[in-house]
Amino acid sequence: MFSYPPVKKVSIVIPVYNEQESLPALIHRTDTACATLGRQYEIL
Repeated sequence: MFSYPPVKKVSIVIPVYNEQESLPALIHRTDTACATLGRQYEIL
């Protein structure tokens, strides 16, 4: 069985188009959820 190294950083990719009004709330909710992971993360 293979053993993979632990994940050090999580990348969240959110494709958006014409979402200027809802984007701040989406980023806030995503940031709040990612903060509970206990890992480094980035939101793209």
